[in-house]
Amino acid sequence: MSYPLRVVWLAYEVAENSEIRVVMSVSKKKLRHAVDRNRVKRLLRETYRLNKRDLRRKIIIQGLSLSIVFIWIPNEVLNYAKVEKKMKEALNKLEKIILEKDNTLGISGNVLK
Repeated sequence: MSYPLRVVWLAYEVAENSEIRVVMSVSKKKLRHAVDRNRVKRLLRETYRLNKRDLRRKIIIQGLSLSIVFIWIPNEVLNYAKVEKKMKEALNKLEKIILEKDNTLGISGNVLK
């Protein structure tokens, strides 16, 4: 958890190509208007795109594939700077957890806390 984001992930070993699959989830219950939901998803995608390099490099080195779901928690749209800061925190936490579990691959679904 890295408020305003909850990150759920699944890592697994692969024989050939490492890949990272990402889903951005914004609940209709939290943000009623489609304009707001789309804005938040755009913010999440852009902040992830700009900050994914380190995670991608480490995943490739370890021969893993990764599936990540970013779930939006608050009932409001936040500004870009705050979303980017929290995305960086979430990705750093995820890197640390995956590196710690380096020796116990075959990791099942996990929730980043």
